[in-house]
Amino acid sequence: MIYFKKHQRVYGDHTSTVIAMADVDLIGKKLKSSNGAVLDLVMYGGFYKGDEITEKKAGEILADYFANRSGVSFNLVGSQCIKAAGKFVDVSKAKKFGKTPHIQIYRV
Repeated sequence: MIYFKKHQRVYGDHTSTVIAMADVDLIGKKLKSSNGAVLDLVMYGGFYKGDEITEKKAGEILADYFANRSGVSFNLVGSQCIKAAGKFVDVSKAKKFGKTPHIQIYRV
């Protein structure tokens, strides 16, 4: 299962959207990369923690945003949501925190 949360902010006549997804089992953990960077899903788990969805549903949401919308950024962490995104965008450059992939994608 995957957590999905949409963040939107309005700046005058422009709306900024961030799609956050994380594998459910990662929330509440601190992930460390080989270079010492930390992805703190204890303190910042709330950024991702929203609706609990399946990998299939995550793929449907990502398909819609990748195909039909611009001005959206994506913050994805975990093998399930990265796998879902891989059907629509190149995720080969995802960074690793231990064995856990993390990627940020910006569509302008």
